[in-house]
Amino acid sequence: MARERERIVVGADFSPAGDAALGRVETLCGRGAPVRIDLAYVVAPLDVPSAFDLADAGHEQAHERAAAAALATAAARLRRRLGAPARVFTHLLHGAPWVEICALATRRGASLIVVGRHAHPGTAQTLIGSVADRVVRLAPCAVLVVPRPAPAPSSPRTRTRTRGGRRRA
Repeated sequence: MARERERIVVGADFSPAGDAALGRVETLCGRGAPVRIDLAYVVAPLDVPSAFDLADAGHEQAHERAAAAALATAAARLRRRLGAPARVFTHLLHGAPWVEICALATRRGASLIVVGRHAHPGTAQTLIGSVADRVVRLAPCAVLVVPRPAPAPSSPRTRTRTRGGRRRA
């Protein structure tokens, strides 16, 4: 009996947290899974356009071209790692990221939304305001919020004091 194709929407922003979300999708699905992945990047509108922003309309177009290229690269990587039955589609959307991600999930009949989380523990953004938090509140389906990767441990350094009181490595 053939398995039904799983539908997953992934909010991409090409940050370390966004890359962790893509990695988690690869792990969840595994190679050869019959899955449909809708990979979305949302271009958020400027809240208050400045004179510089209005004068530099080419900046937004360059941003969109870079985002489209990054989406294509991420989609190719997912297709390569997940194998033939997986289908990956890209979406360059405009608007509030949480609204557009949830709307895409509704349109595609997604069973899961995967987003990365940027907030630092203990900040106000942990409670309100982040895209991930708003997606959780508005989502038409289950949401997996993937924490940003922990920073790599730094190499141990020996510190000594010099005569002037300064430290040196």
